[in-house]
Amino acid sequence: TDELTGLANRRRFVAALEEMRKSNTARTDSVGVFIIDLDGFKEVNDTFGHETGDQLLKLLAHRLLDVLPRDALLARLGGDEFGVLLSGDERVFRLIGPEIHRASAAPMTINHETVVVGASVGLAIAARGTFTPSDSLRHADIAMYHATAVRSGFVEWHPDLDRRAHTKETNDFESLQENLILYFQPIYELSPRTLTAGEALIRMRNETGEVLLPANFLKKFSGHEYQLALYVLKESCQYLRAWANTAFSIHINIEGQVLANPRFREDLQKIVRGAGVSLQQITFEITEKE
Repeated sequence: TDELTGLANRRRFVAALEEMRKSNTARTDSVGVFIIDLDGFKEVNDTFGHETGDQLLKLLAHRLLDVLPRDALLARLGGDEFGVLLSGDERVFRLIGPEIHRASAAPMTINHETVVVGASVGLAIAARGTFTPSDSLRHADIAMYHATAVRSGFVEWHPDLDRRAHTKETNDFESLQENLILYFQPIYELSPRTLTAGEALIRMRNETGEVLLPANFLKKFSGHEYQLALYVLKESCQYLRAWANTAFSIHINIEGQVLANPRFREDLQKIVRGAGVSLQQITFEITEKE
């Protein structure tokens, strides 16, 4: 359970998705997955403080519960992102989507201050018999990002969105990654003094050739966090292969949302196998994030 809002947390939400997959596939109803992301939540924290931000999330949780059917599962997936799981008539899902958006984007009064945030809502619908948790989460995510990009508030996923999102993300990220550089900070054992590992440090070179620290360029990768994590992993594994020392390992900083991505396990195994290295040579360190 999420400590702040009292809602289900990401783990429980994913477990519920898996239970839905295992349930009676002979049923003819549909499964709907919503992803809700608040636009401007960081600005609320920066302007009014984290206490106001926390109050906003609590109020939003109550608002969403008011507009959702009783059998819906509402979860806080992390930060300012929420998820909704429903089963039933897909026509009802499409009516609920705009209601979720209106409830999320309406002004709130907190400590005598009027606070307004935007909201982007993505919906993925699948027939019960063909429903898979990973696909539904991915599709809802893509729809939510599209809602953010076109500022439409609510978008339902369809296959064309998938193709457009993949093409745009690939093109945007490829143009950005050309200037990325990977360094490794040595890690020694003290006794005896032995180089045992390296911590991967991502840097970026700007148009003048200056090497930038992450604080000065990570905003450019907003929306590409997952691709960036895979890039660091892939490059690090290539270095491991080139060093050809099975006793040597690498440490990689990674965000919790990347680890929680349903595609990550498969992508990790594919990258490691492709480089011909061992998973035992890789240590992930979860970065702290407000």
